[in-house]
Amino acid sequence: MDAYYSPPSIAEAVAGALTVAPANVLDPSCGGGELLRAVADRFRLPRVFGVDADESAVRSVRTRFPEWIVSRGDATSSKSLSRTRVARLLGACDAMVINPPFSMNRQRRVVTVTDDGELSSSQAMQHLIVACCEFEPAHAIAVLPESLLYSELDGAARRWLQNTYELTVLAELDPDAFGGARARTHLIRLERAARPQVPRSAREGTQPGARRALAVRRGSLQMFRAQPGRVPLLHTTDLIPTLTAGAIVASRRVRSVGSGQTAGYFVLVPRVGSFPREFRVSLMHSDSPVQLSDCLFSIEFFSRSDGHRFVREVRREWDSFIGLLRGTGAAYVTLARLRAWIAENTSFEAFSVGPKRRSGESTRPSNSACQRNRPRLDVAAGS
Repeated sequence: MDAYYSPPSIAEAVAGALTVAPANVLDPSCGGGELLRAVADRFRLPRVFGVDADESAVRSVRTRFPEWIVSRGDATSSKSLSRTRVARLLGACDAMVINPPFSMNRQRRVVTVTDDGELSSSQAMQHLIVACCEFEPAHAIAVLPESLLYSELDGAARRWLQNTYELTVLAELDPDAFGGARARTHLIRLERAARPQVPRSAREGTQPGARRALAVRRGSLQMFRAQPGRVPLLHTTDLIPTLTAGAIVASRRVRSVGSGQTAGYFVLVPRVGSFPREFRVSLMHSDSPVQLSDCLFSIEFFSRSDGHRFVREVRREWDSFIGLLRGTGAAYVTLARLRAWIAENTSFEAFSVGPKRRSGESTRPSNSACQRNRPRLDVAAGS
């Protein structure tokens, strides 16, 4: 596990996020005790509890703060936490602060056993869920990696957590705050909900009228594998000239890879990186297939009118839309996250298109009424 302890600036931000003096405070991954110290100093708390897996860290905190109750325990194991002196003496946990380890090392996912079954998640999410299960804090302030809020890996665990707690993003923290580990992190407040939280889409219901269908396709060509050929290629570096010019201008032509190609009416969305400052989502059209790099998504429509309607709806929700690109390290958006955003914020329902197709085969959703009388916009090679 990583050991980038909370610097004083982060500790003060965590303490300041607790607006009401708690009866006690717990840090289940306390490290050097900086979060606990900031909260204890702010509210003059007599009841301070900490747990950490590192025996040397526990000894150090006990030496510096002999009045605290600090135990050695594994914050990823309910059994380990339940056996600590902290668990025996704490009773009802009023407030919890936590800055869990972020790195996964060679692990792609970890599994946490809850009363509702097994949950796959990141290591940071596992720390948070196990602590919430074992100590059931009424309030919590957490420093969490950005990916925990948006990734597919943490999706099921996030939904599980939101059945008990209302999550509020308080601030985006300085990526360089931890010294030696550049990571996008957020300050999050968790408040135990009076009843399970219902997603906004379910509370408000679907929009009136039938929802239109669109397709989302991920590009497939890795740029280092591109070979000269006849098919126009679009990459993230082509987004600005493509959309600014109002026509598709491909900077190069490549050999088809047989998948990840788009045609018809479509909108391009970056899959990784960030939205260029000049980027504005616009409807594009091509009668012939265009090869997409694996850094792009294509959102494809049955008709021109559907495409223009989608563009208008996205522009109304622009801040939310550009917020799709998230990540603790490199920013990215997943297919599932993009589809969920479309369902939540537009009048469309998105489905994904299979990755395999024959070269020259139409990639647009099949609709014979849309095949007739389409305005033509040819693909032109860039100079």
